[in-house]
Amino acid sequence: MRRRRHRLLVALAALALWTSVARTSFSAPSRRDEDFGWVELMRKLSTTFDELWTLLATRQEAVVDGVDASLHQLSAPSSRRAWQQLAELVTAQETPEALDGSKYVSLRLDGCMFGRLTRDLRDIGLIGPGYSEEIGEIMRLCCRAMMDEFKGSVAYTHSDEMTILMFPRTIGRGGQPFEWPHKGRIQKWVSIGASLVTALFNRRLERLAQQRGVALPEDVVAHFDCRAGLFDTEKEALSLILWRAYDCSVNCVQDACHWVHVTFFCLTILVLWV
Repeated sequence: MRRRRHRLLVALAALALWTSVARTSFSAPSRRDEDFGWVELMRKLSTTFDELWTLLATRQEAVVDGVDASLHQLSAPSSRRAWQQLAELVTAQETPEALDGSKYVSLRLDGCMFGRLTRDLRDIGLIGPGYSEEIGEIMRLCCRAMMDEFKGSVAYTHSDEMTILMFPRTIGRGGQPFEWPHKGRIQKWVSIGASLVTALFNRRLERLAQQRGVALPEDVVAHFDCRAGLFDTEKEALSLILWRAYDCSVNCVQDACHWVHVTFFCLTILVLWV
């Protein structure tokens, strides 16, 4: 009961912070936004990354009285508008026609209809409510498999998604970078990536069901989509992971609110009244 109360306090505190930032973002630009340059933010991905990175490095992390900081790490307050711009700039790089060995390449995979999948898994008793360590471990295994398959340099996974970055290929004797796996053909990369994670995830899910003596229905099957991106610099490539990490910090708060049986609407009303 005490742990549940702590989770609720953390969710309320984090949502209060998020709501106050969001409220500012949709109103006229504040003096703080103007001073930091959000209004005049350049449409260059590297510039946007620098702005956000500096903000996170220089501003103090949020602290809420009465809430144990070890339960959940709150980030420094930041403009939601800036994160939206970062997302737009990053996703604009996910439409390459071909992969260049001299550039940074990303693969981003996302589970399809995972809310329904996890609900079905809870209904049959395979996992419990809230975060599942078992599903998290399966996602980490899939992430490592993707890094092995595509010679990844760094990866990040949370919830039902994962992001893998490949740094530029080594330059050969002729002065040209070595080819990417599968000759860098995009259709090959995204189809292999999606099929590899889908197959491995379902194999591990079936093994988990067998270990727990649970019958896994034939129609309970996970599947993933996959998209490739191309970036000129390391900073631009890392912007993708920075964006996905920010989204994780927002989504996990909403999920915590859900599993302590407090609706987003009710929490918003409470925050506005405080």
